[in-house]
Amino acid sequence: MAAFDTPLINQLLTPPRQHHNNRPSRPSSPSPFSITMPSSKPEAKSTILAQFPPNQQPVGTSPRLPESTTNLLDTTPPQIVRALAQAGPLIHGFNTLLGLLTWTSGQDWLSFFLLFGWWITCLYGSIIVKFAGNFIPVIVIAIWYTLQKQSTLSLLVHV
Repeated sequence: MAAFDTPLINQLLTPPRQHHNNRPSRPSSPSPFSITMPSSKPEAKSTILAQFPPNQQPVGTSPRLPESTTNLLDTTPPQIVRALAQAGPLIHGFNTLLGLLTWTSGQDWLSFFLLFGWWITCLYGSIIVKFAGNFIPVIVIAIWYTLQKQSTLSLLVHV
């Protein structure tokens, strides 16, 4: 992490030094904003509070987060819940694709193959379309037909 060590990050991540009278010392350069880090590890994973000076609270924010007691599924209309449930596979597919594109899915080899496929498409796309362009729609239709037939068979087996 040496590439990311900057004075600001070091100042924000290091705890304040304690004087002999147990009061935190002031940083060398006064900052109008401070971050309160929880002391216990489970609490540190879930809570990081940003404290602002009393008269400089950002517009549209409140000093405290309100306690929410409403149930999200009870307050969401059933049509929206049904639409989101039906769009679940599409959302999952986009999440997987975005994970591969941003290298955050934990499957680095798949991300590499996706990148390699993009390179091949950019470098040799015109040649592929010129010589194999007639076969691409046939292959797509064959794959689509196979997937539809498998899904129909799986529905018949489960019924």
